[in-house]
Amino acid sequence: MLLVGDIPESVAIRPNALFWTKGAVPEKKSCTIKADDPDDANVTEATCVGPRFIPRLELTAHVGTYRLRFRVTDSSTPAQVTIRITTQLGSHPLVPVVTVGIK
Repeated sequence: MLLVGDIPESVAIRPNALFWTKGAVPEKKSCTIKADDPDDANVTEATCVGPRFIPRLELTAHVGTYRLRFRVTDSSTPAQVTIRITTQLGSHPLVPVVTVGIK
């Protein structure tokens, strides 16, 4: 027997990983964050531990959809970090992540 199910994402992030090429001029990249129930979800901030990747969270014209833009300050050496996205679903905190790196 095979059970096939569809598990909805409360907060979907596409793409959920972004990479730059080592030594190349780092272009700006972004991902889209979409809340399944915009009335119940509140995305408040994106944080990064190190100074090489600078995230900026922006609202879009669509309710419940956000754009997360990234700027890289130094692409000379490989690196990989996780960007934490602070989200509130009703009274429950949720912290989805995006992986960014330099290969």
